[in-house]
Amino acid sequence: MTLCGMIVRYGYDTLGEVTGVWVTPTGGAEQVVASGVTWLPFGPILTYTLGNGQTVSRTYDASYNVTAVLSPALELRFTLDYMGNIKAVTETSGASATYLYDPLYRLTSVNDATGKAIETYTYNPTGDRLSKTAPGAYTGAYKYQAATHWLTATGTASRTYDANGNTTGNAAAGTVWGYGYNGRNRMTVVQQGGSTVGTYVYNANNERVAKTASKVTTRFVYDDASQLVSEASGTTRRDYVAIGGLPVAVLDGGMVPTIGFVTADGLGSPRAVTSAGGAIIWNWPYSLNPFGENRALSASGYVLNLRLPGQYADGEAGLKYNINRSFDAASGRYLQSDPIGLQGGPTTYAYVDGRPLEDIDPNGLSTATFNKSTHTVTIRDRDGNIVSEQPAANNAQRGSRGAWADGTYNYSYSTRHPDDAPNAHMEQTATPCSTFRDVPAAACIREEHKALIGQAAQV
Repeated sequence: MTLCGMIVRYGYDTLGEVTGVWVTPTGGAEQVVASGVTWLPFGPILTYTLGNGQTVSRTYDASYNVTAVLSPALELRFTLDYMGNIKAVTETSGASATYLYDPLYRLTSVNDATGKAIETYTYNPTGDRLSKTAPGAYTGAYKYQAATHWLTATGTASRTYDANGNTTGNAAAGTVWGYGYNGRNRMTVVQQGGSTVGTYVYNANNERVAKTASKVTTRFVYDDASQLVSEASGTTRRDYVAIGGLPVAVLDGGMVPTIGFVTADGLGSPRAVTSAGGAIIWNWPYSLNPFGENRALSASGYVLNLRLPGQYADGEAGLKYNINRSFDAASGRYLQSDPIGLQGGPTTYAYVDGRPLEDIDPNGLSTATFNKSTHTVTIRDRDGNIVSEQPAANNAQRGSRGAWADGTYNYSYSTRHPDDAPNAHMEQTATPCSTFRDVPAAACIREEHKALIGQAAQV
């Protein structure tokens, strides 16, 4: 049951795949959220029909990279290179963009339909951004404190840090921001010009359970994969419904909810919300917005704070809450260092190693590396030592999120251990979780890369 008092019912086929979602308000009739959900063999969602009658279709290449998302509210058609990087995209509105990458597949240029560069980026060997040219904020050269990854200046803006590497101050565009943290380096307060504009409270899982801004306190509830499912402030209630990591609906109200139907892009970021009648009431442009810096649009004033997977927009701070860290889209980096250190790569602040069109980081944490040529996954402990290098053949089972794709995978440490498939090798099992065997670490590593969101790994 949701905070709004509604019952959410999921339907499944004989293979355990979700086929539909329905909600029943207290004392009301059941309503369709999504139906007719179909899946490709070994994983990703192929089609589904929202409760307002709009069908969403997703197409894939042979490696299960998304090549198109098609619906009346959203049309994204992707052109990919041989490594699966997005070379070009065309949107519903006719807007289009092309993308360029460096030899490490980090995004270096976002070009408009004429080929003109709208945004460009450069990087140092460890992955820190060295420069940005764009219409937005934090453009120019990026400067760092010697022997650290601490960004100290971007153009005329400057930043300060505490001994743990948390960003404590940011002076930009005539505004001075201040940030405070708890003992686990989670942001607890934001100040603008010396006045507090936001305070935040967390639970033992590092999930933010409350925030206060403009004298209004909002409380949050998450599922066991740290995906936001409900929020409430005063008499206002909102619930979120997702299938396989894809947001499909937002439920507002109490006894008789108003449903906003969500269409997500290839990575699971919401890009359009439609009403019961099918009208677009909110959209978040894709093509010239790789790091999520641009604002969402709504002529009706509809508000949705979900952004890149796992992120929640905090308007009072100009940041995105990303479970374990706070993300600054304009600079493409987090305000805190990665809680698990160098396991995610040589830079502990960059967002998905400069690959925002291909990779996601739902929990603001690190990565494990899959090597398709050797069919192995390498996992390191908190000290950077290799604790396991396991075979990881693409022998995915029906009901998993899909075969392993080449690249890096976000994961988090957790104490939640699934009961199913306790001794499986590193393969996608028939249940929505896969487990790693013989890894000497008392942790649970949850794999959250692209369409593989929601799987778990017990070690």
